[in-house]
Amino acid sequence: MTVEQALDADREWGERFWLQVGRHEIPSAALMATMQDERDCAIGRWLRSSGTMGIRQREDYLELCRQHTCFHKELGRVAGLIQCGEFERVGRMLEPGNSFERMSKMLEHALSAMHWEHQM
Repeated sequence: MTVEQALDADREWGERFWLQVGRHEIPSAALMATMQDERDCAIGRWLRSSGTMGIRQREDYLELCRQHTCFHKELGRVAGLIQCGEFERVGRMLEPGNSFERMSKMLEHALSAMHWEHQM
């Protein structure tokens, strides 16, 4: 898997996630598993893929791994509330400026920077 494929798959996942949360639907078991397991999502698979072998000792890669882990911890909290049908609380957690958005943006920026660097 390439970083481009991981980014595309992550965007697709995000669209499904936001659509279902907006409709107050409990996502499928597969989508919930991806939310709770950082190794199950496209970015997690890319981070552990053979394509990253040459960069795994770099600080930016290690920082990306840390950010990815933190993001999935927060996403796991969101998943737990969704499973309980607590969509009002989920909505508050996902509001702009909250920790979920901050972690999401940090992860997105780190991934995008790494993506562009590897294209050169």
